[in-house]
Amino acid sequence: MICPSCGVDQINEARFCEDCGSSLSAPASGGGAASAAADPTACSQCGAGPGAIGADGFCTTCGHERVDTSRNRVEIAISPQLAGISDIGLKHFRNEDALAIVGGPGGEALVVCDGVSRSQNPDMASAAGVNAALEALRGAIACPSANHTHDLVTAALDAARNAVHAVPVVQGVDADPPESTIVVALRRGRGVSLGWVGDSRAYFILPDDARQCTVDHSWVNEVVASGKISLAEALLSPLAHALTRSLGGPPNSSEEPSQLDFDLPPGPSCLVVCSDGLWNYLPDAASLAALVRAQPAEADALARARALVEFARDRGGRDNITAAVLMV
Repeated sequence: MICPSCGVDQINEARFCEDCGSSLSAPASGGGAASAAADPTACSQCGAGPGAIGADGFCTTCGHERVDTSRNRVEIAISPQLAGISDIGLKHFRNEDALAIVGGPGGEALVVCDGVSRSQNPDMASAAGVNAALEALRGAIACPSANHTHDLVTAALDAARNAVHAVPVVQGVDADPPESTIVVALRRGRGVSLGWVGDSRAYFILPDDARQCTVDHSWVNEVVASGKISLAEALLSPLAHALTRSLGGPPNSSEEPSQLDFDLPPGPSCLVVCSDGLWNYLPDAASLAALVRAQPAEADALARARALVEFARDRGGRDNITAAVLMV
């Protein structure tokens, strides 16, 4: 059964959508959808305004989960060398990814967060993480003499973690607290600093080389690294996509970030920061790099980000898709 409101598959016996809360016994209200299109803050089911929203994120008038449709497709172009796109994809009823990029005399910063769907308010968690990290980095981008990139990224990750913990939690709900992944990339001159928690990734692409710079905080990586089972066996497990670290999340879970600093070599290069909605369709650095390089020579960062996002959509778009591109 397909939910008439959000389009996500549901079990045939369900009376209400597990994803958006809509009734499955009748089609979605046309009036509500029209109102939501005119006002992204309105309820997409009944059209109630922003005042009719509970602490749990559901409409107090009809019970439908409130969705910010303004995040369905976000395109940001700072310059021909720096741009990013976040897209809802084809199967989700809301975009739980978030994106922020900024450039200035002090360099460039790219931040991607991916809200964990099983948690409460994942869209709010990703937005809070991105915004906090961006604010922590904005001053450094405006001032070339700011602190070392590694320390700036550490501060951004700390700010994002605190912001995710501040997202409202509804007690008594059978879901984890608000939770999100994060990856932060900061370039100052030839130096690049990365920081991440979870499985959002950063890739570094040269004309004749490409590498994945981040290492996923995932059950697959940990169990394979331990030597207990092979990668092929691990990918068959129902835990294959389970995270071992995230911002927020269940008590006693790890939020410890990883960081990496490196210098760019001479010549042109490209940095891609993305969520798993993209890399699930391009699982290795070589395939992602091939798609980036296949674009016309005159293509700017926005065109290359669009190519990446549309590639994922063309192959099913089962998750939200976010890609940010920095051409150096």
